[in-house]
Amino acid sequence: MRWWLYLLAGGISYLLFALAYLPAKHALYWLTPEDFPVVADDAQGTLWKGSATQTFYRDIELGSSAWAFRPLSLLIGQINYQIDLSDNKQKISGDAARNFITGEYVVSALKGSIEATNIPSLIGQPFVHLDGHLDIDIKRIKVLNQQVTAASGRLRWDDAIIQKPVRTKLGSLQFDLSGDETMLKTHIKDIAGPLKVDGVVELLPDGNYRINGKVKQTDSSDQGLVSLLQNIGRPLADGSTQIEYSGQL
Repeated sequence: MRWWLYLLAGGISYLLFALAYLPAKHALYWLTPEDFPVVADDAQGTLWKGSATQTFYRDIELGSSAWAFRPLSLLIGQINYQIDLSDNKQKISGDAARNFITGEYVVSALKGSIEATNIPSLIGQPFVHLDGHLDIDIKRIKVLNQQVTAASGRLRWDDAIIQKPVRTKLGSLQFDLSGDETMLKTHIKDIAGPLKVDGVVELLPDGNYRINGKVKQTDSSDQGLVSLLQNIGRPLADGSTQIEYSGQL
């Protein structure tokens, strides 16, 4: 008799059902790893569908959040959620998934905007101060073992200002992202900005990076920034400056 198979299937189904409808505030407490940098306060609903009035990433407030489970993702070996974050100045929405076979995390169809003042803390560079608005249109980012293994999409930084270490206005910049587990690449170019920019930043898995590009001043360029770039770059015949730099994060 196979009654024990039906009993096992029924038991597993019951546990999954109970977990899915466990109140979110309890489920998040038990399921979130201690070193996970995201905290949701005043969580309501369930793991199936819920919300939180405040959401923090490494002490950075991202506003309210809402999530909804996509059950069809189980058919392709993933646990996938539609995620929405918003406050008075920022709004982000997209899909966040984890492949329970490979352990890979995948963020896709991520769109919205955030304040540039939050970017340095998000990437672990708090000594840099920025201003402006960052529009996000990310097709896909994959992360495995805390390493980005694939990326594609576009970022646009409007009203771009560097406050520190050197204060300067940059207008609008566009960042096109691409790459795989061997190299991540960002193509940077200006959009009618005061400083003409065309360059590429390459990041290797070991943390080494390379910057290669050209900048050219216009009549509205910040002269302090131009002088700095000319000191670290190589002048070219067309009046632009070749920038070549490498280092490690």
